[in-house]
Amino acid sequence: MAAVTLFLGGMGLINPIGSAITLAPFGDRAGAALASLGFLQMGLAAIGTALISALAAAPEIVLG
Repeated sequence: MAAVTLFLGGMGLINPIGSAITLAPFGDRAGAALASLGFLQMGLAAIGTALISALAAAPEIVLG
């Protein structure tokens, strides 16, 4: 779990910084682009969570 925590922590730092640097030249449209990106990320996470929770599996299989 330490490796997963380290990976997700790194992604939590790098992902927003990378988005901000990439969209810096487009200041007039950066807000709309980041809002769209956030919507897509949360929407896909919701769909993925719903699909995974729909799969019937024993807890020992899911939790590894």
